[in-house]
Amino acid sequence: MTRPEADPPESFTTTPRKRRSGKRWGAGRSVPGWIFLVLIVLGFYAVVSRSWDYNAQDVTIDAWSCLDTITETAASSMTPDQAGCTPNDVDGEISVYHRTSPLSEGAGRDPLTVPGVDADSIELNLQLRLESPASSVVLVDASGDPVGGGVAMSSDKAGVRWSAPFRLKGSTEFVLLVGPPPEAE
Repeated sequence: MTRPEADPPESFTTTPRKRRSGKRWGAGRSVPGWIFLVLIVLGFYAVVSRSWDYNAQDVTIDAWSCLDTITETAASSMTPDQAGCTPNDVDGEISVYHRTSPLSEGAGRDPLTVPGVDADSIELNLQLRLESPASSVVLVDASGDPVGGGVAMSSDKAGVRWSAPFRLKGSTEFVLLVGPPPEAE
């Protein structure tokens, strides 16, 4: 059985919707394509300009041998001369890494100069390989007198390979204070 079609009551009449006029953003209105193009170009510029905007510095790292074991706190309160340290008297290899890529490596007794180090990077690592074991190695900022605060480096069990995170913090001259060989037990 089908229901007979009935006319809607007079109180239920529909009127056609009026179209909104004017320049309003909303549903049914699209964004012009040139705005997307401008946003893409600005995003590309921001990424590219940041990747080339770094503070390149030439860094010098020297290794000094010391008569006594040096600690971080002792290194920040005295000059290397007061600690009984002798410049350029360490046989070893100094390496500076950015993440896992070597920036520069130097062997022998000469200071290592690393050109173009990003001074703002937090991903630098310093490694030292010695010919003979040492009891301690402390990295100090050599630009001040007394030298800046020291950073104790971590070693392997043999005391031959040393490493530490490396932060420039506004300085470009550093000294590795290498302690004497460890005492035999």
